[in-house]
Amino acid sequence: PLYQQDFERLSAFQGSFLIDNYSDVGFNAGLLHREYVESKDRIFGANVFYTHRSQGGNDFHQMGFGVETLGSYLDWRANGYIPLGDSFQVPNSGGGVTDAMFSGRSILVNFIADKPLTGFDTEVGGVLPGSLDIFRAYAGLYGFTGDYSDDVWGYQGRLEARLQDAGVASVA
Repeated sequence: PLYQQDFERLSAFQGSFLIDNYSDVGFNAGLLHREYVESKDRIFGANVFYTHRSQGGNDFHQMGFGVETLGSYLDWRANGYIPLGDSFQVPNSGGGVTDAMFSGRSILVNFIADKPLTGFDTEVGGVLPGSLDIFRAYAGLYGFTGDYSDDVWGYQGRLEARLQDAGVASVA
């Protein structure tokens, strides 16, 4: 923690390094703050993150922001994502113009490019009844939009097992 006041306030740095199956790399780094409000028996938090990701030889940057409230039985989280920099980039392989055809007096072109999208995700969930606070279930929504791209909307779910105080296993 960067700052901690008893069990009431916590500010911390969190970061991670990423590498995928294609040897593309990335990282994220951010700050988070959480406060316990005894009168409501809830934790309220906020975070801000910077993410860098290399994909297909191109670099992408984004800022992320989030809020959360966590309780003994019910939790809620929401995050927003804002891309920084170029609007789209052609991948080093497999990108660019893939097809062209005439339509009347126009030429229609299919084009493949990597593009960061602006978006959000949110989830709500909590303790599964009868699980003694070991198992939790969450359901949520996400949406991403951008110029020259179809919008992406969907739902997500995950199960979480709190096996001991120091560890959590999660399946999405």
